[in-house]
Amino acid sequence: MESYEMAQKHNAFERVYNQIVLEKYNGIEPTDEALKDEIFLEAAAKMDSLGIGFK
Repeated sequence: MESYEMAQKHNAFERVYNQIVLEKYNGIEPTDEALKDEIFLEAAAKMDSLGIGFK
C-alpha cells in the first residue's frame, strides 16, 4: 500500500510540475538546470501547501 501512495504523490507532483511549465514556459521545459530547480522547488511548495508533501 505504501508504494501505491508514493506513486500517487509522484504522479500528483508531476502534474503540478507540468502545470507550472505550461503556465510559465508555454509547455516547453527549460534546459537550464537552475530554472528546472526553481520549478521543482515551486512545485514542492505547492504540494506542501496542499498537504501532499513527501515525508
